[in-house]
Amino acid sequence: MPLALIDESTIAMMSADGDNAFGLKEEDAPSAPAELGTHLNIVNKSVDFPKSKGKDHPYLYLNYASQSQDVMASYGEENLQRLKQISQR
Repeated sequence: MPLALIDESTIAMMSADGDNAFGLKEEDAPSAPAELGTHLNIVNKSVDFPKSKGKDHPYLYLNYASQSQDVMASYGEENLQRLKQISQR
């Protein structure tokens, strides 16, 4: 179950070019620290549970990762280098 956090900074980024399709204003945003804490708790538990069973894998799905997670590094060094080479074509 993905959890999308729409806080003040997200609304500001959506509005930066003048195109905010949701019609949200920064002052409409919920209290980010409370939501962020809940979100991080869910993320941490979803990472910790497979680890406790020896079934963890470093891969992070880009669309569900937080800004603090290094998605590209989760692909592994060899794949990361390959992707960098492809991007330079």
